[in-house]
Amino acid sequence: AKALESESLRARALAGDVAAARSELRHVESRLASAAALVLELQREVAAGIVALERAREECASAARETETVRVELRKRETAWRLQEQRLEAAINEIEEMRMQEEHAQH
Repeated sequence: AKALESESLRARALAGDVAAARSELRHVESRLASAAALVLELQREVAAGIVALERAREECASAARETETVRVELRKRETAWRLQEQRLEAAINEIEEMRMQEEHAQH
């Protein structure tokens, strides 16, 4: 009878250990599910960040191309203005020469 009582106590102790282990397992599974959900959320945020970064990179490249186009256009205009300035200076010199010739002719 003592052996049976001892076995019964051991069985109850094991049943308590099993119940505690199952409870701990449910707790761990719940934490894992929360961690998995957090990982999915972070993955979505990272993916959205990558998309935003790629969009910003494309906008930056586009702005760089536009800047270069404007720079080239400004250089063309600067060259045209210099040529125009040279022509004006040449015309002014020509007018001054003609004026000087007129003055010499009058004297």
